[in-house]
Amino acid sequence: MFTVAVVAAACVLIGLARLGAWVLDRREQDKTRVIRDAAFVARASADIRRD
Repeated sequence: MFTVAVVAAACVLIGLARLGAWVLDRREQDKTRVIRDAAFVARASADIRRD
């Protein structure tokens, strides 16, 4: 019974760690997307001014 409780606790901790990593990854993707979009707008504006 003790072994089952330890394994269950380990599974919960691993799941929480994976969830935390996923949240951090999503935040990083959002920041990267904002930077990429800003670079695209800047390049498009520069192309328009050049023509």
